[in-house]
Amino acid sequence: MEFCEIEISEIGKYVEIAFEGDNELVEKFHYSDKTLEETITGNVANIQNLNSLYPLTCYCVKLFDSIEIGFVVLRENLLYSFGINKKYRTKEILKEWWEIIKAILEYQFVVCLYPENTRAIDFFVRNGMKIKETTDNNITLIFKQY
Repeated sequence: MEFCEIEISEIGKYVEIAFEGDNELVEKFHYSDKTLEETITGNVANIQNLNSLYPLTCYCVKLFDSIEIGFVVLRENLLYSFGINKKYRTKEILKEWWEIIKAILEYQFVVCLYPENTRAIDFFVRNGMKIKETTDNNITLIFKQY
């Protein structure tokens, strides 16, 4: 697996790849959206809006045989947005993805998620992140490895 830095203008393509066919994402984890297309469009708009305020680093996630499987968006020590296509969410691939994320962010970072995104929250907690703060609209998790 490799993370290839991309321009912000390319992020929509990779969000679409990551969320393709993942209707469960809308049904269970993005209540405010009615369709997968709305989820993709909203996610891309949020990334572009934040990028207009702060510089972001965007990556395409590829398997070594050049199969594009998703994306990652970072801002300093914040894992802002991410996704891996459901066909590739195997234990091995997710473990490798997690190790790369930790290394890029130098083993100290935060992620903020909507409370309904239990799939991602559970993944991060299982992999060593701690819930730092919970509000009605947001759960902040932190990772620190010494």
